[in-house]
Amino acid sequence: MESNKLNDQEEIALLASLFEKGNYEKGLKYSDELINKYPNSSDVFFLNGIINLALSNYTKSIESFTKTLKENKNNADAYNNKGAALFHIGNFKESLEEFKKGLELKPNNPIFLNNVGNSLNSLKKFDEALYYYNESIKFYKNYNLPILNTIKILTHFDAEKNYNKYIEANNKIRSFKNDININETITDKKIISFFKEYIKLLPNEIIEYDYKATEIFRRDKSLNCSRHEKVFNKYNTIPEFCFGCYKIQIEPNNLLDLIKLFVIFDKINLSNNIRKCTLETRENVSGTYKGLIYCSGIDEANKLLNFISSILEKTIDKKINIKIKRGCTEFSESYPNYAETNPSSKNFMHYNKSWRSNEHIVDTEKNFKNKIFHPTLNGVTLSDILIIKNWIIYAKYVEDNSYEQLYDDNLKSDYIYRQVSKQLIKRKGELHKQQQNHKDLN
Repeated sequence: MESNKLNDQEEIALLASLFEKGNYEKGLKYSDELINKYPNSSDVFFLNGIINLALSNYTKSIESFTKTLKENKNNADAYNNKGAALFHIGNFKESLEEFKKGLELKPNNPIFLNNVGNSLNSLKKFDEALYYYNESIKFYKNYNLPILNTIKILTHFDAEKNYNKYIEANNKIRSFKNDININETITDKKIISFFKEYIKLLPNEIIEYDYKATEIFRRDKSLNCSRHEKVFNKYNTIPEFCFGCYKIQIEPNNLLDLIKLFVIFDKINLSNNIRKCTLETRENVSGTYKGLIYCSGIDEANKLLNFISSILEKTIDKKINIKIKRGCTEFSESYPNYAETNPSSKNFMHYNKSWRSNEHIVDTEKNFKNKIFHPTLNGVTLSDILIIKNWIIYAKYVEDNSYEQLYDDNLKSDYIYRQVSKQLIKRKGELHKQQQNHKDLN
């Protein structure tokens, strides 16, 4: 008996070591062997569950955590991880129940508190979510996730209760109204004043917060991109939905023009079209500053191209680079003809109906994160200002000197540095080429 217990402990320790080292596939195989050997071991079921969770095998991980809890109802981490798996497949009500069961066993656990907030956010119980995020921050003030989630929730919810400094700062920003008119030229001077008026509302500790985001969205729906990416990454086949996805791509000439574009995207009435302003950091993709408007079909894209072009001509620049693209850039790397946007072209790519079986498998397995995106608010938020701060840092790295007019102090971000440090020569070259082409056009 003692020998069996010793073997059990040594084998479980080896399995735990495989998980901690990231050897998930090997660990999964070994855990399956141990389940056959120790069919009533809650420890083996738990480790099998967290390995499956790490591999995005959410349904299997739920089964393992359920078996863990059958053997040991006091395993708080099993409740929390089961809740995480349920959350990822979109079962938010059930995930909330599991997170709260774990919280009953570990009442002040900041991770559990943050996860309860995530489920409440997905269930549109925003004020309750903010309460739990704030509780998480209170018990571990350096825990980044509840801070990040608090700032992100404020992009779609105006909070009345000032639980913390982040909500208070956001409310100050929301109460300040800028007077930029998108029916006339937006000068550099107006944009510089726009940013300075907002940034002075923030205390230094929030300005210095390393906010891990570079994309500003305005949207009222989700394109379910996590699911589509899973199909493509697993089978190298493009989902059927993505054959009708087009986008208008705008490439501002400098940082100030990118901020102008953000203001336009915020103020224009395009309730059915997702828009975002962002930085280019993908290693194999060209460009620096980008704005995107997502369209359903080429006809809508052509119509919106004319609409937005007329606005950009009078507000930013008559020569701004604007064009229609199809779907994700990564798709056309595998299938060059997918990039063709003219349906009359002989190279225009149509959906391969034999790929539907791949999509069916992904939908059945549910091994992708079912992300919920709530409709964003109009008007500036704390998230917007912190992202613009990140754009300023990026501009400095790529030697776009227009950043100097926006903020005098030396801003820093480890997040942005990690994004661009290995591609500085490329990004500087991309910006120089774009600006030179712009000069040639003028």
